Amino acid sequence: MITLDASAAIKLVIKEEKSEAARKAFNIVTMSGAPILAPDVMLAEAVNGLWKHLTLLKDIDVTEFHTAVRNLAIIWGNLNVIRTEEMLDKAAEISKSKKISFYDALYVGISLSKDIPLFTFDQPIIDRSVDLGITILD
Repeated sequence: MITLDASAAIKLVIKEEKSEAARKAFNIVTMSGAPILAPDVMLAEAVNGLWKHLTLLKDIDVTEFHTAVRNLAIIWGNLNVIRTEEMLDKAAEISKSKKISFYDALYVGISLSKDIPLFTFDQPIIDRSVDLGITILD
């Protein structure tokens, strides 16, 4: 069981630095049949990241963008989605005490409450997670 964050999800659907490693790690987890958890905001956050690649970084084209969104939707359909409401108090406390965005604190909170690794490539999340004793999947 792992928590999947948007930075890792994006690496699964487009080519970025460490995408191959991300896909290999994700395949190992999915082949084991272990549940993959994500907060309900992950899909919107990941699609927004893809939009940034298309419009700001300009390192993917429109076809790649639409393909990535479709592939992300397939991944999303196989996740166990945790509602923000379920993590509200825990994520708010983590956000306040660790000085990270509430969105990032949702991922950290899920991993902390379920005692499971976090699959992320977001350095601020990694730093705060290690401080809390959360294992980072790499």
